[in-house]
Amino acid sequence: MNAGRLGFVLIWLMLVSLHGAYSQEAPLRKESEQLMPQEKLLDAIVSTNHSERLDAAFSLDDQRRKAVAKLLSILESTNSDSVKMEAIIVLGEYRATEAVPVLVNHLEWDYTYPPKRMGIGSPQALEQFMESVGDIASASLWSIGSACIPALLDRIAETDETNISAKCVRICYRIEGRDLTQFRLQKLLDNATDQKKKLRVKSSLDFLKTISPLEMGPAGSLEVLQGLAAMEDTNYVHFLVESCVSIQGREMTEFQLHKLLERESDQKRKERIQSAIDDVDKTKVQK
Repeated sequence: MNAGRLGFVLIWLMLVSLHGAYSQEAPLRKESEQLMPQEKLLDAIVSTNHSERLDAAFSLDDQRRKAVAKLLSILESTNSDSVKMEAIIVLGEYRATEAVPVLVNHLEWDYTYPPKRMGIGSPQALEQFMESVGDIASASLWSIGSACIPALLDRIAETDETNISAKCVRICYRIEGRDLTQFRLQKLLDNATDQKKKLRVKSSLDFLKTISPLEMGPAGSLEVLQGLAAMEDTNYVHFLVESCVSIQGREMTEFQLHKLLERESDQKRKERIQSAIDDVDKTKVQK
């Protein structure tokens, strides 16, 4: 099963689970108000009739908005931690920008809903997926992407909780990389007039310098690869290449190295990058 199909199945399984837990609290729709099944709408998307295609597109968008609204309402309800955790994951998989304010303001949910403590084990594929997510709120914000950056920067400037501001910095880094995160934080520092905000942002800038690129997924992997050209320790280079392949896959690592090779002019550095490319072919580590 390919990754796209697996992702769809996982989302469907979680929505079924959420519906079962939530349906007792939510009134049933009248038959006339029920939404058209997605299968019919997806068939209508490829209809030869322009009006049918347009109506189907609007209906699918309406279904998504209503699903996101229900998921957000679950987070404010009295449902169990397991149900809320699954709602957070689905919001991330939906790339639901509507969830950004809630998730950024509740990053402590990373501690409240850790997947391994929740012990969800049915079906097995869902359990493995949830365990791989790690920090629930952070992972959903990573999935949503750059749309959450402004809210994260605001939280950094406003919170005195160092563990929360550290999470915000890590999420920004993972989405946009170290350089852009540093630029944004420096700009935030330069524009701040309140002394407390300045201290908070300065602390976050200092924390950013301590983060290992290998902790930060593909954004960190690119940073690691950019430094390979200056390294002479072949064993360490091999370790870093293996780590990058493990994080982001063989093809992405090779692609990034080839791009670096194209831009490099120094012969010595070109040779080291080429050696790293050869290393990618040899490594047995797969994503």
